Order: sequence, then C-alpha cells, then structure tokens
Amino acid sequence: GEGYRLSADVRTDWELWCEQVGDGALTASTVQLEAALSLVRGRPFDGVHPRRYSWAEPLRQQMITQIVDVSYELGRRRVMEGRWQAAEAAVVVGLMVEPAWEPLWRLRIMAAHEGRNPAAVREAVARLLAVTDALEMDLDPSTLALLDAVRSPNRVGTGVQGTEITR
Repeated sequence: GEGYRLSADVRTDWELWCEQVGDGALTASTVQLEAALSLVRGRPFDGVHPRRYSWAEPLRQQMITQIVDVSYELGRRRVMEGRWQAAEAAVVVGLMVEPAWEPLWRLRIMAAHEGRNPAAVREAVARLLAVTDALEMDLDPSTLALLDAVRSPNRVGTGVQGTEITR
C-alpha cells in the first residue's frame, strides 16, 4: 500500500547533491559546488514519460532550480577569480538544464569575452539568441547592455569588466 521503496543502503545522486549544497549555493564552499555539479548528467527526469512520474514534478522543479543556482554561483565565483574557462564550464551545466535563464548566458558571454575567446563569445551569443527567438522572449536590459559592450569593446566606458554581475 505504500508503493516502492529503496533500501536505506541505496544512495541517490540527489541525496549526495543535498549533502554537498546544504543550505544553498551561497553558503556552500566552492569545492562543494564543484562536487555537486559533477553529479549532473542532464535535466532531471529527462527521457521518462511525464505521466508516469507526475508525482515527481515538484521535485524536478526543485532540482532544476538548485542546479541553476549552484551553476550560477560557481560561475560567478570563477569570474571573480579570473578563471574564465572554469566559469564557462560551470555555467554550461546550468544551461543544460535551463537553457533560457539569461543570467547564466551573461556569465558565459562575460567569461568568454574576458578570456579573449571571440569564437566562444560568438557561439554563446548565437545560442542565446536562438533560445530567446524560439521562445519569443525579449532580452533583459542587462543582457542587451552586455551584448553592446562585447560588440563594441573599444568605445569608452563600455568594457564588460564594469558590467555588473546581476541575477
């Protein structure tokens, strides 16, 4: 009458995630954030029939939110450290599970730009625009400002270094 249960000896990736992240991305250490993101292999419950797992939808949304938060926070820390490739790697995980979240795209574009990787900037901008076009979304003003700064780096006062990292 209670349904299926796993043995207490069985550990899930979600349990391991929760142990790493604790109270949230802002309070977890960078090592814990890296460990948590290493557990992510795709969108939670991707590839399963939604009707069979409708009970899991609230948990799925919670997982996606936490993955995005951890990805953003680790990416933000890496940008602040000047570790551009590590920032991009962290942000890509979040974009895999929530491809329309602009703050992640802004971090990715900023990291690619500051890392002097114009091909990665072009690729990230093209993918961002493809996602927002497909969803018929307007870009956030802070995203537009970043794109303008990236496209015109020689104009006075338009470098991305001064671009605020905002959610």
